[in-house]
Amino acid sequence: MHRPLAGQAAALTVLLAAIAAANLAAGVAVGLSDIVWSSVEFGELLLQLVVIPVFLVWFYRARKNADGRGQVQRWGPGWAIGAWVTPVVYLWFPYQIMADIWRANLPAERRANRAWLPGFWWGCWIAGDFFGLIALASASGIPGLHTIAYILAGLTAAAAAILLIVIVRVITRGPVGREPAAAQPGLAPQDEVLEPGPAYPWVPAYDGGGHLAIGVGYALSGLAVVIAAALTAVAIYGQSITTTPVAAHRPSVAPAPAVQQVASDQLRAGDCIQGPANINTAGIWPDLVSLVPCTQKHLAEVFYSANYWPAAKAFPGNAAINKQSDARCLKAFSAYDGSVYQESRYAYYYVDPNGRQDWDSGDRLLTCVVFLYRHGAPRGKPMYASIRGSNQ
Repeated sequence: MHRPLAGQAAALTVLLAAIAAANLAAGVAVGLSDIVWSSVEFGELLLQLVVIPVFLVWFYRARKNADGRGQVQRWGPGWAIGAWVTPVVYLWFPYQIMADIWRANLPAERRANRAWLPGFWWGCWIAGDFFGLIALASASGIPGLHTIAYILAGLTAAAAAILLIVIVRVITRGPVGREPAAAQPGLAPQDEVLEPGPAYPWVPAYDGGGHLAIGVGYALSGLAVVIAAALTAVAIYGQSITTTPVAAHRPSVAPAPAVQQVASDQLRAGDCIQGPANINTAGIWPDLVSLVPCTQKHLAEVFYSANYWPAAKAFPGNAAINKQSDARCLKAFSAYDGSVYQESRYAYYYVDPNGRQDWDSGDRLLTCVVFLYRHGAPRGKPMYASIRGSNQ
């Protein structure tokens, strides 16, 4: 039984084009604005939630239609869906299925050639996943690597989406997408094999009510894009409100208090720090840091500072110190900010005894510092208010 592809192809054309544009926009925004970047990512996620089921329906139907076209299909129709969620084989099964469908769409003399277009599509898809993993792994490491990897992931994902549009439209308009004529002796044009079998005359692919399916596909996918764009705009507006600097509401006539220099071991919870500029990347903090009122521009805020370990405690090792420091700062953050750290838009950094030499000198001080994370360098984004009780 022939399964129409026109409606899904029309929807995929719109949705994949929007996803390609979103990937390109996110690649631009990652180095410019965290608000725009995160909002575009949100909009792209909404589009993906729509495009995945539409594509799987099209893929499954195309695979079913490819049977009997004179081209051996290496994997059954069920794999058109199962291959995407099966570990390991998802790296090449989807490509092989698409390549076999592509060849079934070609004249017999061209089927021995390599399926270049599906190959380029799949190469871009795998490259996008690869760069995406690098971007994720380097999010808290090398800032430049994270930005470059994320941009490359967006570019390759956009290329994969555009190539998939071409593949979907070519297959849908070819023999795989057309309903065959009644079985009769004769020559099947796409097979060039003289034997009884269904013939696929070269007629418009969308005859027989297909125009209605196309219209519905374009309309529903267009609606999905409009909704995703509207929600993205709302997200940008909402985040811009929550991140409006408090400094904008300060009287312009108020004199700016002098910057106060204090030693790093004198920091206390509630202190707002003007630097260092390389927050979260400096291996050792400077001996002196600059404090300013939290209503002024600053890069970090101390939310915990105390002699956390007993003076008589034996040196537990750097790994244990770091683990205990991380756990204490995580707990202190929720108490100070009022929100769960994993749901917060802030990141933290801690300063603790650095090795046995510091420990033997009596250093037991743990200082936890919060900053507003940003992509690129420097990692700390300017803040204009205290996070105490902000629940953000």
